[in-house]
Amino acid sequence: MNPSPSLHSQVRPGPALILDQTKAPSLVLNAVHSSPALRLSQDGLVSKGDMSHAIPALVFVCLGSLVSIVTLPLSQGSQWARIPVEQLVGDISALTPPWSEPAEELATESTADPVEVETLSKEPTQTPAPFELLTGVSCPAYFPGEQASVLSSAFDEHIWGKLSEQLQAQATERLEVCGPFELVQSDLIVSQGCVENECGTNDVQFFLTADNKAAIELYINGQCTSSSEPDFRYKNLLCAPR
Repeated sequence: MNPSPSLHSQVRPGPALILDQTKAPSLVLNAVHSSPALRLSQDGLVSKGDMSHAIPALVFVCLGSLVSIVTLPLSQGSQWARIPVEQLVGDISALTPPWSEPAEELATESTADPVEVETLSKEPTQTPAPFELLTGVSCPAYFPGEQASVLSSAFDEHIWGKLSEQLQAQATERLEVCGPFELVQSDLIVSQGCVENECGTNDVQFFLTADNKAAIELYINGQCTSSSEPDFRYKNLLCAPR
């Protein structure tokens, strides 16, 4: 019978641990450590499409142009060179404002109808109102017989044509002697007529306001009768005591 194997253990001493030989890391706050730096060559700083030199050159070109615009006329002694630049620019702006369109204006003028232009040039001047036209005119002028005139047409339209046939007949008898239309109010004119040697007994007076409202006053053998348009403003003057 063979003997069973046995386990033999042998203790060998390891290396000794010396605490004084091992140092822990320390943090130093005041120490300065230089960081890595990026260095570029001079050729890398200049690019082929750099426009930094073009802007100053453009500024100098503009300034040179402005100086030449002002100094060249001064050297030649021109008249407009003595005008300030601000005034010159203002005058040019006034002559050609930005909102004007010369091309359209010329087209509008060229398309104007020559017939309309001729009609406007031949248009007669405005005729004065009857109130102004008859002021200072007596009955021989506004009753010229069979020959019509501007005065007779105005009198017929604004006074005489508004009367009845009876009033026209009675007024005609009293126009042997008559005076001119006189201004009795700021907007009222009156003309008086009468039978010769019977003034004060057989009279007629025509009234006309500035807005062409007419009235008539008749004295027949000393008795007064009157007639007026509805909008006549001076009815209190008709047949007033003399």
